[in-house]
Amino acid sequence: MALHIALAVVLMGVLEIETASFAAFIAGAGLAIGAAWSGLLSNFAAGAFLVVLRPFKAGDHVSAAGVTGAVTEVGLFTTTLLTRDNVATFTGNSKVLGSILRNYHTTASRRIELVGTAPRMADLPALLATLKEVLAEVPGVLEEPGPEVELLSFDAHTLRLVIRPYAAPDQYWPVLFAATSALRPHLNSVSPRGSGVDLEEDEFEAGEGAEEEE
Repeated sequence: MALHIALAVVLMGVLEIETASFAAFIAGAGLAIGAAWSGLLSNFAAGAFLVVLRPFKAGDHVSAAGVTGAVTEVGLFTTTLLTRDNVATFTGNSKVLGSILRNYHTTASRRIELVGTAPRMADLPALLATLKEVLAEVPGVLEEPGPEVELLSFDAHTLRLVIRPYAAPDQYWPVLFAATSALRPHLNSVSPRGSGVDLEEDEFEAGEGAEEEE
């Protein structure tokens, strides 16, 4: 097609037909088409890098471009994530590659951050030992690294404890729910560390909550 257009322009020049306006039209059309395709080409290039670099693969649970979910496909132009509420979300590869990527399946374990409260006059050493024993009995809690329970802060009425069991990445949520239920009889309250945790979107990240409070 390009050769046909070039041939037509040459013939118009041989026939002494003015070609300046026609050439300007062709150039403008080329710029418009190039601009329209630039986004697709950048997504294609980013898709090639994702395939080569492999920061994640199908089945991994990731957070990228503001979306958290399980990777179902890395296509030529888009990456498909299945969110926790079972919605397929298509994100341009250039946005995925250009954003902060978090892959929750690259390590053998994932730390769960919980905060519990107990009465100020509670026997702290006995309470810490009891909570560790309770966590050790929760299905899915890893023995190595073992669960951590420490005093985080206290005031005149309340002890505030940080509770950190570890679980396999694909067992994060079942262990979080099971540990919360198991700890309930021993504490006044138990909650994920940090406020505003969105369980549906799985946006709670243990490290972030710890850094913000520290």
